[in-house]
Amino acid sequence: MQPHSKSYFHCLKKKLTSRLELKLGHNIYSLEYYDIQVPQISVLHKFKLPDFEKFKGIGCRKMHLKHFVHKMSFYPKDDLLQVALVQESLTGTTLHWYLSSDTSKYVSFKELMHDFLNHFSFNIEMAPTISDLRKLEKYRNKSIKEFAR
Repeated sequence: MQPHSKSYFHCLKKKLTSRLELKLGHNIYSLEYYDIQVPQISVLHKFKLPDFEKFKGIGCRKMHLKHFVHKMSFYPKDDLLQVALVQESLTGTTLHWYLSSDTSKYVSFKELMHDFLNHFSFNIEMAPTISDLRKLEKYRNKSIKEFAR
């Protein structure tokens, strides 16, 4: 077989596909693999999707959800619509999390928000509390500048 012939590429594709199927344990081209579920949402005829700021997992996840809810407040309150449209405001690992989760289990947007906040809870900057600051002691031989570092 010639290295650049059609039959060579076809054979190579078959080999790679079968290796992937063995590794994953299922047919990667079947619809069952993708488990496609279309949400039952009713949308107005001239519905215009708002422009969402994309969240990629960096920054405040609560502020992102607040911003999303605010943008959606101009539309009729529909939890399933919000669950379906939140993906339009996600990118990167957050979008991957959404697409890999079973969105049909969410009856309300509040449940999705709860799971989202829990899943991305590692992304919290912990500011010191007043009690944390009171526990710190300044050494006599250090300046205030050195202590603040």
